[in-house]
Amino acid sequence: MKHLPLQIFLPILLTLNACGSVTESQHAPLVPRAIPSKDDIAAVKQSLVDDKCRRSKSSREYEACLIVAIQQMPVIDLTKREYFGERYDPKAWHACMQRGGDRGYYNNYNCEVYRMRRLDDAIAKPKLDMPEIQWPKGTDLPPKPGGMSNRAYFDMLCKTEAGETIYKTVENVEGVFQMRPAFEPTDFQYSDRYVLEDP
Repeated sequence: MKHLPLQIFLPILLTLNACGSVTESQHAPLVPRAIPSKDDIAAVKQSLVDDKCRRSKSSREYEACLIVAIQQMPVIDLTKREYFGERYDPKAWHACMQRGGDRGYYNNYNCEVYRMRRLDDAIAKPKLDMPEIQWPKGTDLPPKPGGMSNRAYFDMLCKTEAGETIYKTVENVEGVFQMRPAFEPTDFQYSDRYVLEDP
């Protein structure tokens, strides 16, 4: 086995040593974090929270906005596990949003994985006397019978678990009323097994 010359070995050794000495402080914000007062927190508008604190005018306002936002995030309900993202964790989201930023505050899009929840908008009925929709039982589904294709299994679940709710049949329809309009999911939502309601 040949030995590496010193002029090749030494830079490799120094590089490995530098990689092993990375500390958390190197990822700390360049500007010290402001500590908001109770008045700062009380002054945060809901519109700023809804905008994910992106329009904060200062580090203090940003930190206050994060505190209000995390207070509004519900504690995970294990009886309704499918309504929360796989990595849902308010504390992890708060810590993620506090890291980095050359101004001392910023919005990190990657932190969204820690606060994603299923969008569960209420259904608007065009007619109050419409029958209630029969919803599937979530994850409590019958196992797939042997030899059945995935498509056939899906169709079976639609028929036996969800069923059909028909209020009235009409002809020559000019338009369709969407009770729950679809939206374009983000990449994070696509990659989470709980957040999207449809398959």
